[in-house]
Amino acid sequence: MGQHSEQINAGIASHIGTFPALAQRATNLEHWIQHNHFREASNFAEEFYSAYVASSGQLTLCFGPERLLTCFRLIAPFHSLVSPDDEARLADMADPLVVYRGGRGPVENLQKGLSWTTYQETAEGYMDSPGDLVLRTTVPKETVLAYFTFCNECIVDPSTFDRPIEVVAAY
Repeated sequence: MGQHSEQINAGIASHIGTFPALAQRATNLEHWIQHNHFREASNFAEEFYSAYVASSGQLTLCFGPERLLTCFRLIAPFHSLVSPDDEARLADMADPLVVYRGGRGPVENLQKGLSWTTYQETAEGYMDSPGDLVLRTTVPKETVLAYFTFCNECIVDPSTFDRPIEVVAAY
């Protein structure tokens, strides 16, 4: 591994080290929003976005899936968690969106996830063991809490829509 890669990995590891404190601050998010403390909430949102981009898996482990979803839900109405380019890209997409999710089955568990992609090939990259699946469904754009162009990832609120799920690939 080159020196540049080692520096990047050290930076990510250092960032991940801040996740427990960020998770602790998340307990204040609802209070900040209810009491119009938008500067605190906005600062949290920017740190949350940066942390999610650095390592969504580690952030999910630190926060837990329910708290992570709660943060996305609370922030989305008043603070964009995406760049202007991401917003423009999402706006240009068809409504409803066709999205894919790859990972460990069964379907009932996999479909509850937050992270979906607009590319089947990306979802297939999460298939590496027997029993892994790729799901396809459509979602209304208003159920997308955040969209990240760099990885074609949609954060979808699984509680806001009823969708038919199709298995399009299996390991």
